[in-house]
Amino acid sequence: EDEEVALLAGVADAEDPPTALSVSWVSDLDGVLAEGTANAAGRADLALGGLTAGTHLLTVTVTDTDGLSATEMVEFRVNGLPDAPGVALSPAPAYTNDDLVAAISAAAIDPDGDPLTYTYAWSVDGVASTASATDTLPASATARGETWTVEVRAADAWGAGPAGSAVLGVENTPPALTSVDITPDPATRSATLTCTPSGFSDADGDADQTTMEWTVDGAAAGSGPTLTAAFTTGQLVICAATPFDGTDIG
Repeated sequence: EDEEVALLAGVADAEDPPTALSVSWVSDLDGVLAEGTANAAGRADLALGGLTAGTHLLTVTVTDTDGLSATEMVEFRVNGLPDAPGVALSPAPAYTNDDLVAAISAAAIDPDGDPLTYTYAWSVDGVASTASATDTLPASATARGETWTVEVRAADAWGAGPAGSAVLGVENTPPALTSVDITPDPATRSATLTCTPSGFSDADGDADQTTMEWTVDGAAAGSGPTLTAAFTTGQLVICAATPFDGTDIG
């Protein structure tokens, strides 16, 4: 649609010179495109932009000074490219272990009604990535703190239109614990109790900064991995272990 179309006709007449012949260009979609004459070599040139998208039947008519005429017809296509699709990225929020998936939220429209295909281009923090050329970016390609952009273009058989895009940041994944134990169990009134969390995991590879808080019969009694106190028989001692990765608690 945005390209100039070059049209050329060769004309001749037994009596009149080419410069005396009138040449008319008519499209069945856009009507009369131009009227003029040929040069001394019998060549008539025309360059036009802004033609309507679609298949044009072009009729060129050459007329001599006696009003006699001849015509030639040719078809050519002006392709209308599809517009930009709407794009959405999920999941939101996204974490380190999540695949990023691009979905077409609004289909591209082709002015000619041609069938369309979609292409995907990913970039991270403004730099093009080769990690994926499909609608899915694997979690193995992402890391916390990165900002990913996907550009999606719709294409017909003749070319691709403008890109639609979506942006999503990869957030910190909170850490996790599998269990926590207090030893010794059972404990005596004079025992030093030890709190031992286990199974710390963090998808971002952050260090274990788990915190431990103690309560005795529901009252705060201290923090850290051990507790020594003047216990009495029957008291309920609880250690609450909270996984922490330096950014978020689990």
